[in-house]
Parts: sequence; C-alpha cells; structure tokens
Amino acid sequence: MIILRPYQEKLISDVRLELQRGNRGVLMQSATGSGKTATTAYMISEAFKRGKSVWFIVHREELIKQSSLAFEKINLSHGIVAAGWPTNYKSKIQICSIMTLKNRLHMLSRPDMIVYDECQYMGADTWDYIFGENPNAYHIGLSATPWRLDGKGFRKYFQSMVKGPSVKWLIDNKYLSDYTIFAPTNFDASQFSISKGDYDSKEVSEFMEKPTIVGDCYEKWAKYAYGKKTIAFAPSVQFSKNLVESFQSRGISARHLDGNTDSYERDKAIREYASGDVMLLSNCNLFVEGFDVPSVEAMLNCKPTKSLARYLQAIGRVLRPSEGKEKAIIIDQVNACMEHGFPRDEIEWSLDEREKKRAKKGDKPESPTKVCGTCLCANHAAHRFCDNCGAAFEIKERSGPDQIDGDLEEVNEAEFKKRRKLEEKNVKSLEEAIQLGVQRGYKNPRWWAENKYRYKKWGESK
Repeated sequence: MIILRPYQEKLISDVRLELQRGNRGVLMQSATGSGKTATTAYMISEAFKRGKSVWFIVHREELIKQSSLAFEKINLSHGIVAAGWPTNYKSKIQICSIMTLKNRLHMLSRPDMIVYDECQYMGADTWDYIFGENPNAYHIGLSATPWRLDGKGFRKYFQSMVKGPSVKWLIDNKYLSDYTIFAPTNFDASQFSISKGDYDSKEVSEFMEKPTIVGDCYEKWAKYAYGKKTIAFAPSVQFSKNLVESFQSRGISARHLDGNTDSYERDKAIREYASGDVMLLSNCNLFVEGFDVPSVEAMLNCKPTKSLARYLQAIGRVLRPSEGKEKAIIIDQVNACMEHGFPRDEIEWSLDEREKKRAKKGDKPESPTKVCGTCLCANHAAHRFCDNCGAAFEIKERSGPDQIDGDLEEVNEAEFKKRRKLEEKNVKSLEEAIQLGVQRGYKNPRWWAENKYRYKKWGESK
C-alpha cells in the first residue's frame, strides 16, 4: 500500500484534471527526490483498477529494477519488456526498456496509456517512434528537469504541464535535505570547446585526468567531507578510475562504476556502498538518474556540463533526507554552480521551445562569487564586505582561467538570491528584463524575460 504525501496527491489530481479537459498528453514535473516512482506506481495502479493497460517506459537497466520493486511493493502485477528478463506479454502493465520495446513492438497489444520516465529525452528517434506508433494512447511524461540541451520544447508530445513543489519548498518542509556548496575560485570551463551543445568530452577529460587535479579532489574531500558517504561524478572512465585509486591509496574504501561494468559487480558495489562498506562511489555517465541511496552525505562533482538538467539531476542524488544527515555537502570542483545557479533557485519550466544561444569556446557566465582574503569564504560578487567575517573586499581583476588550484569555499546563497530579487524588482520594461538576462549570462535572455514577466504590465505593448 502506498501512502501518498499531500503534494503527490495533488500532482495526480492535477494530471487527472488535465486529462478530463481533453489533453491526451500531460507532462508531470516533480523535483528529483520528491518520490516520482511511488507517485507513478500509485497512478498506474489506479489505471489498472479501471481495466486500463499501461506501458511504463524507462531508458536504463537500473530503472527497470527500481520500478519493478516499486510495483511489487503494492502487489501490482506487471510484465517486463527488456533484454535478459522473462516476458509476460499478456499483462496489462508492462515496464519497458525503450530500446527493447522498439524491437518488440509488434509483439505487444497497444496500451491505453503510456508513461515516459525521464521524458526530457523525448525527441530522440526511438522515443519519437514509440510516441508516433501509439496515437490513440494517453501520454504522461515524468521529469524533474524538462529541459533539453538543444532548446527544443515538448509541445509535440504534451499539451499541458502540471508542476510539483519546488526544491526550495521541499527543503523547507524537510522532504529534501538542505545543503552547503563549496566551489573553487578559479576553475573556468570556458577554456573548453563546445561539441554537440556541451563541453567537449575529450578536452575536459585530458584536463581533468592530470594527477594534480585528481590529488586536489581528494584533498578537498578530506577537508570538507571526510568520513561522509560520497558519490563522485567523473568526466571520463579513466578519471573515475584514477580518482578511486587516489582514495584507495590513502586507505579510503572506494569503487568505480560505468556503463560497461558487469551488472553483478555493479549491484554488489551499490550494496556495499549503501551498507557503508564503501565510502566513495565514483561513476561516469551512470547515476544521473536511477540512483536511489538516501544515505549519501556528500557529492564530489568533477564533470562540467552546459546542461542544466544534468547538473540538477546529479545534485538530486545527494539531497534525499536520511537519519543523521543535517546537510548534504556538495564539493563543486568544476564551478558548475556559477553557471547553473543553486538547487533552491526557482526555475520557470515550460513546454515551449526556447531560443538557444549558440555556445562557443570562451563564453563565460557571470560569476556571482568572490573569495574573502581573510577567511576564504565565498561571497556574492557585489558584496563590499565579507558576510562571514566582515572584512572589506579589495577591487581587483579576476584570476585567469588556466588553473584549477585554489580552495573550495562555501557559496553564500542567501545574499546572492536577495540581490537577484532586488534586481528583478527594479526592472521597468521588457527591454530592461532582457538586458538583465544578458548580464547574468542566461542562455536565452529573451525567453527568460518573457516568462519571468509574463503578466507584468509596463504600459507598453509586447
């Protein structure tokens, strides 16, 4: 039996209302760690009780297992359409691997409803094919971060969106863990070229795999998160292996996992990690989604990305609350928070396509921090005095981009957000709003301005 939280009940109610209004496609946005799997299991069980057939589509093996266990907990009988799993095509409920489903589509009866997990991947050829082959089904998308790197929207698949509570609300109400971010003062990702909309993986790997960088990661972890169960996000398989070796050489139990790791070894490492036998679990392109170990206490982020969705999904791995966790520790070795902001930031999710600024090497987001020379605390760039010790800041040029050495300091989020709200309050026209977006380095300042001030009346036509 699933006992839903009030906001989960409201999400399901909102989805049902949109379907009753005649929308055959609805996107349900809810933050990482808010309990989408339990919410989805309940929603599908209610459809099953009404005699409806449902496909639940996922894209990773870990998500097949996780979803099946969630369905079993409420005695929801289901089949699985995935390589290596026994099949039961007669079941009204099917958990489907997206790739296997495409190959076996001719073996299944068409469903009444399709639920797409992590639907930010909608638009990829396989997802698009499945959608197109089921024009008579209801389509429900699930995502914590409905945001595509290419800027394209989701209107082709969904006519409406229902939104769950923000990360800020979930933290304030103890559904997610609070956090502290420590970030470097002089790591600059703009030194990397852009490939397919993101930082060039080869350049990032070559830079990050230097022994001095790997060693610095351990030193920062030892300073800010020693003894805390940590998950690390690596830019390459080799970096992850090097990082694990660095920890192991210092007597810290650590494991590396990637997409090519044998499933038995992967499951074993995760069990040992969950039990506390492994202190650091490092991965490459594996745990952005589908990793659910609430007892994670710290995150070591070593992978820069221009994708807001990937950044927030990764941070979500450490925000689940657990006994004894006062605050999650986020060690942001690659200064991603300077590019994408803070987990608490309010984000205007939308189904619409956003104008995408073509990123290129040398593009720099405006950094909102500077470091106090007295106490080494990171403050907002506009501060005249250190929020921690009160020391006056000296006006000087920013340091160059070619070093990663430097301490990690706590980011003063409250002052940063207070200043931003004041800036937004003082905006007097759409043009000023767009200019503010440009100053902040937003990928699409016009899209941000038009959505942020959608209902603002300035006495001028838009």
